[in-house]
Amino acid sequence: MSRNVLIFLDIDGTLIQENQKPNTTRLPRVIKELSRKGFLFGLNSNRSIEDVLPIYTQFGLNGPLVLENGIYFKKSPQKKNFFIIPKPARVHADLLRTVRQFAREHELAMTVVNADTVAAIPRSARTKGVVIMVNKFRLFTGSVHIYRNGVRDRKLAVQLARFLRSQFRRTHKNMEVEVTDVFGNIIMHPRGASKKKAFLRLKSYYPQYEFVMIGDDAADARTLKAVDYFFAVGNAVPEAKKVAAYTAKESYTKGVIEIVRYLEDRIS
Repeated sequence: MSRNVLIFLDIDGTLIQENQKPNTTRLPRVIKELSRKGFLFGLNSNRSIEDVLPIYTQFGLNGPLVLENGIYFKKSPQKKNFFIIPKPARVHADLLRTVRQFAREHELAMTVVNADTVAAIPRSARTKGVVIMVNKFRLFTGSVHIYRNGVRDRKLAVQLARFLRSQFRRTHKNMEVEVTDVFGNIIMHPRGASKKKAFLRLKSYYPQYEFVMIGDDAADARTLKAVDYFFAVGNAVPEAKKVAAYTAKESYTKGVIEIVRYLEDRIS
């Protein structure tokens, strides 16, 4: 393995648990130590720049960011956006309107909120009734979280995802809609965009670096052909573990530390 390593970290299910917290506070110190040795640490996320900036700062990262399912990437938070799809459509307003239509047509007694979901999720876990939260920051993709009496409602998420697919086909919007394996939230993004394509484009900006992806779910595993190495944290889904070059015994942030120490040993 080269001494020039660019490590992309997934957020949900890798850096943080469902409560939006890491399971150890040691990772920023490890990142700082390895950054001095030339490692770069970036983020690979379905989230928007507004969502990931606090996490980027919290962990002391120093590399590029792949955002909104690969719609665009940034060489650093302050740099310009590099779009993989030219002039992608803004879908947030249509998503919010369609979620509200779903609630009306199903006569569901629920609250639909357009929110900073990172901040809203802890509150929803303490709220009675059904709460549907649409992430307000994503412009070109979407994320929807559903809680019923403080517990995620995956069954209702599957129903809403089916409704969204139908409605977006009807309006000729070429969107993929799925319910995630790890947290059970709905994510949507335009066909033709992918993290894999973003990684391939990024390689032209970092030709001397080997790309490493650390993740937990099937979407992370699908980046395998665009990176040099894929590693899975201990809580990863079986599909991700099956293709990983190495799977950590530890889960979440503890697993990330285990993997980066493993990488450090390989190039020392």
